[in-house]
Amino acid sequence: MISCSVEDHLQAISASKLAIASRPFFTPTNPITEIEDNDLLDAIKVRPETAYLEATIKKMGASCRFAWVNLKDVLVFQPLVRIDDIEDSPIQSRMSDEQLYQVCFPPSLPFAPHEVTIEFHDSVCKITTLDPNIRVFNWSQIPFPGELQLPNFVMSYPGAVEPLQIPLLPFPIIRHPNYFQVIQYLDRFFVRDGYHRGTRFLRQGIDTVPCLFIQASNFTQLGWKPDFIDLPHLLSPHPPGLSDFWDDAVTCSFVRPAFQYVYTLNMGMTAMPR
Repeated sequence: MISCSVEDHLQAISASKLAIASRPFFTPTNPITEIEDNDLLDAIKVRPETAYLEATIKKMGASCRFAWVNLKDVLVFQPLVRIDDIEDSPIQSRMSDEQLYQVCFPPSLPFAPHEVTIEFHDSVCKITTLDPNIRVFNWSQIPFPGELQLPNFVMSYPGAVEPLQIPLLPFPIIRHPNYFQVIQYLDRFFVRDGYHRGTRFLRQGIDTVPCLFIQASNFTQLGWKPDFIDLPHLLSPHPPGLSDFWDDAVTCSFVRPAFQYVYTLNMGMTAMPR
């Protein structure tokens, strides 16, 4: 792909569009089936990660439950997946139920110091990580079970009548729980979180896996971003499916550098009129 000319790229895009246009119109199919309670699922339901995700989904106005999903019938809005680590993937053709649940609902381990770099330069704080699941939030994004009350730090000075109270207003850094998520929007079902795992399941011939199933009441709950596949295409008669990642007629491979995820917080003071 790197050595190809612009004309080569345009020809490849044209050929892909022709391949998509030749497909039958998409017929929405419900890929979700109910999941029976079992010891593995019971252990996952009582995790703090599960409670956090359930509270987050409830806060955004949606509902969720655990279910089975047929990956052949789910759609995608993310345009890329990594394939360089496919040989080292824990997803293999034969997996026990315990292995399957572990991959779909991995526990969220505290991040190690080497995973996050925090630098202060004058009034700017920069947080850098290679893990997209390590995220910086503001407090309003955290689904607290009760009312949030930030504590105060007190500094006692000799001779002072009372200590100086300083409100602590830090930002939280969280490893977001990495559960495999499928979301329903209108009559269509999309992978919301877990694209790399989903494509590897299909690559190994595993069609049905457990997921955290979310039912969205509006488009904002989908998790769509501006650099994803556009909404008219997602709702068209020929939407992109998860299995398309392994269809050479509509996808290609290319090399790109690894991404770093950088959060920048500017703590400079600006005087503004009320």
